[in-house]
Amino acid sequence: MVEIITLILMLFVLSFLMGDNPFFKFTERLIVGISAGYGFLKLFDDGFIKKFWIPLVQEGQYWVIIPGLLGMMFFFTFSKKWNFLAKYPLAFLLGTGVGLEIGPRIETSILRQINATAVNFSGMSAGQVINYIIILVALLTTMYYFLFVLRRDRPAEKLIANIGIFFMMLGFGASFGYTIMGRISLLIEVINIFFEKITSIF
Repeated sequence: MVEIITLILMLFVLSFLMGDNPFFKFTERLIVGISAGYGFLKLFDDGFIKKFWIPLVQEGQYWVIIPGLLGMMFFFTFSKKWNFLAKYPLAFLLGTGVGLEIGPRIETSILRQINATAVNFSGMSAGQVINYIIILVALLTTMYYFLFVLRRDRPAEKLIANIGIFFMMLGFGASFGYTIMGRISLLIEVINIFFEKITSIF
Protein backbone atom coordinates (compact mmCIF):
# COMPACT_ATOMS: atom_id res chain seq x y z
CA MET A 1 0.00 0.00 0.00
CA VAL A 2 2.85 2.37 0.83
CA GLU A 3 4.48 1.73 -2.55
CA ILE A 4 1.24 2.52 -4.37
CA ILE A 5 0.83 5.81 -2.48
CA THR A 6 4.48 6.67 -3.20
CA LEU A 7 4.02 6.01 -6.92
CA ILE A 8 0.82 8.08 -7.06
CA LEU A 9 2.50 11.03 -5.33
CA MET A 10 5.48 10.79 -7.66
CA LEU A 11 3.15 10.84 -10.66
CA PHE A 12 1.41 13.87 -9.16
CA VAL A 13 4.76 15.66 -8.94
CA LEU A 14 5.70 14.68 -12.49
CA SER A 15 2.35 16.05 -13.69
CA PHE A 16 3.91 19.52 -13.31
CA LEU A 17 5.61 18.84 -16.65
CA MET A 18 2.21 19.39 -18.26
CA GLY A 19 1.67 22.63 -16.32
CA ASP A 20 0.52 23.72 -12.90
CA ASN A 21 -2.44 21.60 -11.77
CA PRO A 22 -4.37 20.66 -8.59
CA PHE A 23 -2.57 17.29 -8.24
CA PHE A 24 0.84 18.96 -8.10
CA LYS A 25 -0.43 21.63 -5.70
CA PHE A 26 -1.86 18.97 -3.40
CA THR A 27 1.42 17.06 -3.31
CA GLU A 28 3.43 20.23 -2.82
CA ARG A 29 1.35 21.32 0.16
CA LEU A 30 1.37 17.79 1.56
CA ILE A 31 5.17 17.61 1.48
CA VAL A 32 5.59 21.07 3.00
CA GLY A 33 3.05 20.36 5.74
CA ILE A 34 4.51 16.98 6.68
CA SER A 35 8.08 18.37 6.62
CA ALA A 36 7.14 21.34 8.81
CA GLY A 37 5.22 19.20 11.29
CA TYR A 38 7.89 16.52 11.53
CA GLY A 39 10.65 19.12 11.74
CA PHE A 40 8.92 20.96 14.58
CA LEU A 41 8.33 17.78 16.61
CA LYS A 42 11.89 16.59 15.96
CA LEU A 43 13.39 19.89 17.07
CA PHE A 44 11.09 20.04 20.10
CA ASP A 45 12.04 16.53 21.18
CA ASP A 46 15.78 16.78 20.48
CA GLY A 47 16.30 20.42 21.40
CA PHE A 48 13.90 21.09 24.27
CA ILE A 49 13.05 17.74 25.88
CA LYS A 50 16.37 15.90 25.56
CA LYS A 51 18.78 18.83 25.77
CA PHE A 52 16.96 21.11 28.24
CA TRP A 53 14.02 19.61 30.15
CA ILE A 54 15.47 16.19 31.03
CA PRO A 55 18.94 17.50 32.06
CA LEU A 56 17.35 20.31 34.12
CA VAL A 57 14.49 18.48 35.84
CA GLN A 58 15.67 14.87 36.07
CA GLU A 59 19.46 15.20 36.16
CA GLY A 60 19.83 18.50 38.01
CA GLN A 61 22.14 20.11 35.45
CA TYR A 62 21.18 23.72 36.17
CA TRP A 63 23.78 25.17 33.81
CA VAL A 64 21.44 24.35 30.89
CA ILE A 65 19.33 27.33 31.98
CA ILE A 66 21.83 29.64 30.25
CA PRO A 67 21.53 28.14 26.72
CA GLY A 68 17.81 27.63 27.37
CA LEU A 69 17.31 31.34 28.07
CA LEU A 70 19.37 32.23 24.99
CA GLY A 71 17.16 30.02 22.88
CA MET A 72 13.98 31.45 24.35
CA MET A 73 15.19 34.96 23.55
CA PHE A 74 14.42 34.20 19.90
CA PHE A 75 10.74 34.62 20.78
CA PHE A 76 11.36 38.36 21.25
CA THR A 77 11.29 38.51 17.44
CA PHE A 78 7.49 38.73 17.68
CA SER A 79 7.68 41.89 19.83
CA LYS A 80 8.21 45.25 18.15
CA LYS A 81 9.52 46.78 21.36
CA TRP A 82 11.89 44.01 22.48
CA ASN A 83 12.85 42.41 19.15
CA PHE A 84 16.43 43.68 19.50
CA LEU A 85 16.96 41.06 22.24
CA ALA A 86 16.62 38.32 19.63
CA LYS A 87 19.85 39.53 18.02
CA TYR A 88 21.98 38.35 20.96
CA PRO A 89 21.30 34.60 20.63
CA LEU A 90 21.55 34.95 16.85
CA ALA A 91 24.97 36.59 17.16
CA PHE A 92 26.08 33.89 19.60
CA LEU A 93 24.85 31.17 17.26
CA LEU A 94 26.54 32.64 14.19
CA GLY A 95 29.76 33.36 16.06
CA THR A 96 30.15 29.87 17.48
CA GLY A 97 29.10 28.33 14.17
CA VAL A 98 31.72 30.26 12.22
CA GLY A 99 34.37 29.56 14.84
CA LEU A 100 33.72 25.83 14.81
CA GLU A 101 33.52 25.63 11.02
CA ILE A 102 36.46 27.76 9.93
CA GLY A 103 39.14 25.28 11.05
CA PRO A 104 37.70 22.16 9.33
CA ARG A 105 36.79 24.24 6.26
CA ILE A 106 40.36 25.47 5.86
CA GLU A 107 41.67 21.93 6.24
CA THR A 108 39.24 20.25 3.85
CA SER A 109 38.70 23.01 1.29
CA ILE A 110 42.20 24.50 1.11
CA LEU A 111 44.95 22.41 2.69
CA ARG A 112 43.77 19.03 1.41
CA GLN A 113 43.12 20.46 -2.05
CA ILE A 114 46.62 21.90 -2.17
CA ASN A 115 48.05 18.60 -0.94
CA ALA A 116 46.08 16.71 -3.60
CA THR A 117 47.55 18.82 -6.41
CA ALA A 118 51.12 18.65 -5.08
CA VAL A 119 51.91 15.18 -6.39
CA ASN A 120 55.20 13.46 -7.14
CA PHE A 121 54.91 12.21 -10.73
CA SER A 122 57.72 9.69 -10.42
CA GLY A 123 56.49 6.12 -10.67
CA MET A 124 53.12 7.09 -12.19
CA SER A 125 51.71 5.87 -15.44
CA ALA A 126 51.07 8.22 -18.35
CA GLY A 127 47.32 8.13 -17.70
CA GLN A 128 47.76 9.13 -14.05
CA VAL A 129 50.08 12.00 -15.00
CA ILE A 130 47.55 13.31 -17.55
CA ASN A 131 44.78 12.99 -14.98
CA TYR A 132 46.66 15.07 -12.40
CA ILE A 133 47.63 17.66 -15.01
CA ILE A 134 43.95 18.08 -15.96
CA ILE A 135 43.03 18.47 -12.27
CA LEU A 136 45.77 21.07 -11.81
CA VAL A 137 44.71 23.02 -14.91
CA ALA A 138 41.07 22.92 -13.78
CA LEU A 139 42.05 24.17 -10.31
CA LEU A 140 44.23 27.04 -11.52
CA THR A 141 41.90 28.25 -14.28
CA THR A 142 38.85 28.11 -12.02
CA MET A 143 40.68 30.07 -9.32
CA TYR A 144 41.78 32.58 -11.96
CA TYR A 145 38.18 33.08 -13.06
CA PHE A 146 37.15 34.04 -9.52
CA LEU A 147 40.04 36.48 -9.06
CA PHE A 148 38.08 39.48 -10.33
CA VAL A 149 40.87 41.96 -9.55
CA LEU A 150 42.92 40.62 -12.46
CA ARG A 151 42.65 42.13 -15.91
CA ARG A 152 40.71 40.30 -18.62
CA ASP A 153 41.35 42.53 -21.63
CA ARG A 154 44.01 40.33 -23.23
CA PRO A 155 43.14 37.27 -25.35
CA ALA A 156 45.30 34.93 -23.24
CA GLU A 157 43.63 36.10 -20.03
CA LYS A 158 40.17 35.66 -21.53
CA LEU A 159 41.16 32.17 -22.69
CA ILE A 160 42.27 31.16 -19.19
CA ALA A 161 39.02 32.47 -17.69
CA ASN A 162 36.95 30.65 -20.34
CA ILE A 163 38.79 27.40 -19.60
CA GLY A 164 37.87 27.87 -15.94
CA ILE A 165 34.22 28.40 -16.91
CA PHE A 166 34.38 25.23 -19.04
CA PHE A 167 35.60 23.11 -16.11
CA MET A 168 32.96 24.62 -13.81
CA MET A 169 30.22 23.78 -16.30
CA LEU A 170 31.57 20.23 -16.49
CA GLY A 171 31.38 19.95 -12.72
CA PHE A 172 27.88 21.42 -12.51
CA GLY A 173 26.65 19.23 -15.36
CA ALA A 174 28.09 16.07 -13.81
CA SER A 175 26.56 16.92 -10.43
CA PHE A 176 23.17 17.65 -11.97
CA GLY A 177 23.27 14.50 -14.11
CA TYR A 178 24.19 12.40 -11.07
CA THR A 179 21.22 13.86 -9.18
CA ILE A 180 18.83 13.16 -12.08
CA MET A 181 20.13 9.59 -12.42
CA GLY A 182 19.54 9.01 -8.72
CA ARG A 183 15.95 10.30 -8.92
CA ILE A 184 15.21 8.23 -12.03
CA SER A 185 16.64 5.13 -10.34
CA LEU A 186 14.34 5.77 -7.38
CA LEU A 187 11.35 6.13 -9.72
CA ILE A 188 12.23 2.90 -11.53
CA GLU A 189 12.54 1.07 -8.21
CA VAL A 190 9.12 2.30 -7.07
CA ILE A 191 7.54 1.32 -10.39
CA ASN A 192 9.09 -2.16 -10.19
CA ILE A 193 7.75 -2.62 -6.65
CA PHE A 194 4.34 -1.42 -7.82
CA PHE A 195 4.19 -3.95 -10.66
CA GLU A 196 5.41 -6.73 -8.36
CA LYS A 197 2.51 -5.94 -6.02
CA ILE A 198 0.05 -5.91 -8.90
CA THR A 199 1.30 -9.23 -10.32
CA SER A 200 1.20 -10.85 -6.88
CA ILE A 201 -2.47 -9.85 -6.48
CA PHE A 202 -3.53 -11.25 -9.85
